[in-house]
Amino acid sequence: MAHPESSATPSRPAEPHQAREVTLTWAVTETYTHPLDLAAVATAAGRSVEELRADPASVLSGAVPQHLADLLAGHQDEAVNVDEPEVEITDAYLTDQPTLGDLIRAGWRHVHAEAVQRTGAGRALAALLVGLRREGITHR
Repeated sequence: MAHPESSATPSRPAEPHQAREVTLTWAVTETYTHPLDLAAVATAAGRSVEELRADPASVLSGAVPQHLADLLAGHQDEAVNVDEPEVEITDAYLTDQPTLGDLIRAGWRHVHAEAVQRTGAGRALAALLVGLRREGITHR
C-alpha cells in the first residue's frame, strides 16, 4: 500500500481565510404624521411662529436641531406611523476581511498545486503573481 505522502495526486491547497462575519451599517426610517402645536415647533426649531406660518415645508424640511428632534421623538407612536419602516444598508464590509498578503499567499498555494498538475490556469496564476511582485504590490 502506498504511503499517503507519495500519492500521485497532489493534495489541494488550503483555502484562503474564510470570513465568518459581515459588518453592516443601516438606518431605519419610520414616517409619522401628527398635528403639533405651532408655537412649540417654532420654539424647538429656533424659528418664529411667523416664519412657520409663511412656509412650514421649506423652513422645517431636512435635518432638524436636537430640540425639535426631541419634540418629534415624543410623538413617535405606532398609532401615528404612516407606513412600514424602511431599512437602508449604508455600508457593508467583512469583519475579518483577509489582507492582501493573505490572498496572495493563498494564490501561491493554488499556483503551486496547479503547477504540479501543469495546467494552463497554473501558468496564468503564476504570471499574475510574478507581475504583482514586479510592480511592488507584493514582496513574495
